[in-house]
Amino acid sequence: SVCTGPLATNCGLPGAPRTSAHCAPGASLRGSTCMQACPSGEFLDFTPATYASYTYGEGGGNASSSNASNATVGSGRCSSCHASCLSCHGPGEDECDACSPTYQSKPCLDGGRCFAECPDGTFRSSTGRSAACHSSCSTCDGPDAADCTGCAGELPARHRGSCFAACPAGFAADSFGQCRSCHGSCLTCSAPSDASACTACEPTAAPRFLQNASSGATCVSRCADGTFPDAASGSCLACDPSCLDCGGAGSSACTACGQKESLRSGSCVSDAVTSSRSEAEAYADLRGISESIKTSAAAGTLDL
Repeated sequence: SVCTGPLATNCGLPGAPRTSAHCAPGASLRGSTCMQACPSGEFLDFTPATYASYTYGEGGGNASSSNASNATVGSGRCSSCHASCLSCHGPGEDECDACSPTYQSKPCLDGGRCFAECPDGTFRSSTGRSAACHSSCSTCDGPDAADCTGCAGELPARHRGSCFAACPAGFAADSFGQCRSCHGSCLTCSAPSDASACTACEPTAAPRFLQNASSGATCVSRCADGTFPDAASGSCLACDPSCLDCGGAGSSACTACGQKESLRSGSCVSDAVTSSRSEAEAYADLRGISESIKTSAAAGTLDL
């Protein structure tokens, strides 16, 4: 290196443009001072520039410009990074090597740029750079399958940090895709924490059945009127249309009948039909008695 004095500000020769070529190996020029490295927020700029080429007198004497000629050399000066960069390798906003904490509270470096948050599919690593999420995650806070903060596509349900095609038994996804617990009466459900969203009932000492299984089912220990408990399906099924209430399937399993109907051997029969049948039966009984009297009289055995 060449200097005009003992200080770091004395590098170079009088009247000559100063570059890092005038600094010791490994040092760079900042202003008129040679430094071992550029400070934070600056980079060593080797942007080409045209200067006069100087020669030196014998024995390292003063520079002479009498035989100077134009030459393109690296400027070797410390230049400012973009405002978003803490350190950089160039002046552009896409040339950051680290992000400035004054630009964002927890900035994420991705592709040389500093963002308030890392792009979807990546997370902020311990170095402040973006790193890829696990392939099952749409967003995440770490690299593993259990670090998902968002799920999508074929694995839309998130349970305990991992993405699944559907929530496990006893859970259902909320509007954000997070698996949350079913209501305590449900074994499985279509919506979390909703007693009317059961799709199967929690086993208990007393059997429970799904009421209204086709829409907003609730687990009950006694089925509502007009329905009966079906052990095979675990649901309350509708009685036969002829029954007001029933104990099973079919028209012969009625336990209650509607108005102007009577229950006969498990079936509901119209009172009009019942009355007609009673009259016919009474008439038949009378005919039988009459015939019996005639027979006895003819045999002389009639006892009046």
